[in-house]
Amino acid sequence: MLELINEQNQAEIASVDVTREQSPEDQILGALRGKLKNIVERMNPAEDEVDDFEIVLSPNERQLAQLGLLRLYTQFATGVALPNDLFLYNGTGSKGINLGQKAIGMHESLFNTQFTEAISAFVHEVAHNRALDHENDFRHAMQSLFVTVIDRVSQIANKLETGNTITQEERVILDMQREWDRLMAS
Repeated sequence: MLELINEQNQAEIASVDVTREQSPEDQILGALRGKLKNIVERMNPAEDEVDDFEIVLSPNERQLAQLGLLRLYTQFATGVALPNDLFLYNGTGSKGINLGQKAIGMHESLFNTQFTEAISAFVHEVAHNRALDHENDFRHAMQSLFVTVIDRVSQIANKLETGNTITQEERVILDMQREWDRLMAS
């Protein structure tokens, strides 16, 4: 069990302490970060605490493509349309955050890990669309999402095994992990 958990926990979320004099720009950004942190603390479940929260204002093309893969994979594999805005952030403490069921943030470090770790964190945040805490409604939602993904992929595998033709959407589901790996290698 520990090996399985370690394989799915490769995101390195570091903690950094920097000490220097603040410029006026730093003070303004600090105030903005403070307001954003208050929003995160107010809207994010207490169990998913994030310290040193900072939105990534200029994600690169690879990260945007990976974020799109997470959304599409979840939508195609579960049939659940995601109304959430998506964003990347830095900070310490949590791999993902769900802000009041309106926006899902993914920690930037997840975009340098395996697809399975990133999709696991993403589905966790999607489950928070059902409940912002980690109580029964949340656990049932997350379990249902993961079981639906397993069922969908199993159906596709059965089609392939019996020689049936798969749809374009099913092909996309199967190719997404390879696409993630390709993006990481670029």
